[in-house]
Amino acid sequence: VLIKISVFVAIIGAMIAIVASELISLLVLLICFKRNPPTSANSCEAVSLKQIAKDVLPITLTNVILPISSFVDSLLVVNLLAINFSKNMSIFMYGVESGAVASLVGLPTIFSFAIASVLLPSLAGNEHVFNKTYKLALGLKIVLIITIPCVICFLLFPNRLIEILYSNNLSGFGVEGLNIAFRLLAISGLGVVFLAINQLYSSCLQAIDKRFATIRNLSIAVGVKFVIELIFLPSVAVNIYALAVGNVACYLTAMILNHLEIKYSFPLKFDYLFMCKLLLCNAVMLTTLIFAMNLTGSTICATIGFLLGAVMYLFSLFAFKIFGSKDIAMIKYKTIVH
Repeated sequence: VLIKISVFVAIIGAMIAIVASELISLLVLLICFKRNPPTSANSCEAVSLKQIAKDVLPITLTNVILPISSFVDSLLVVNLLAINFSKNMSIFMYGVESGAVASLVGLPTIFSFAIASVLLPSLAGNEHVFNKTYKLALGLKIVLIITIPCVICFLLFPNRLIEILYSNNLSGFGVEGLNIAFRLLAISGLGVVFLAINQLYSSCLQAIDKRFATIRNLSIAVGVKFVIELIFLPSVAVNIYALAVGNVACYLTAMILNHLEIKYSFPLKFDYLFMCKLLLCNAVMLTTLIFAMNLTGSTICATIGFLLGAVMYLFSLFAFKIFGSKDIAMIKYKTIVH
């Protein structure tokens, strides 16, 4: 009982700390602005406290929604699973998803977050919409180059990845946690592309002064996630896998809603040539992986196989010239060279 209470208190404390840190950061920023308002000497444009709050508040609220969603998940998932499983077993399954699987799925999105941060100032600038749209398109290309091979590996080789990272350390309560992690990773991996693209779209909405649209769309997406969990988590057949399905549905819903918001401001066009080249590069990587994985079943050889697949993928990107001359010009000169 004491252990359960300690875990519960730790979770609540962590969530409160995250939310409080965001609110305190906003408060400190406003206090600093109030004490040191911009003048003609240090600012080319007068900015009001109201404008600062309008710019910062949506970002703060967006960062608050996700921790709150995670906290609700920690309570909702365990209690709904406990309808058909023991409390300890429910906690164990949730721990496998939120720990081993979630950390692995979130790894590729680090790059998309970095790209989104770099794009934001450019998209908010005074450049022609053509340049802005091309920069966004280039950002999407880079995100797809990074995330699609990750999705392929998560979907087709989840057992190898989990075994390499966690070996046999995911067992408990008479259940082989590796098997649960395999299936969860295969399902959750589908959402990597949606989550990564959505991060770019969120930056776009901030750039075109539609910051509160990100909050609305994210709230709707989280609502869809909770509905799926409420319906399917109590099911004996679906159980913990409903959490992975709910996460994928959440990312997909947010991405679609954000796309509908930006499509008129950034008229993106589907690049068929790029996608064909990218699919060929992934086919080369997949062929290498299949060949390497069939040679032996050892963990070391599987690790070497993934490294070899990555090398072949990078080689294919250069061989097929995945970036055109305009893409290279945008990367070098931050603008289109005609």
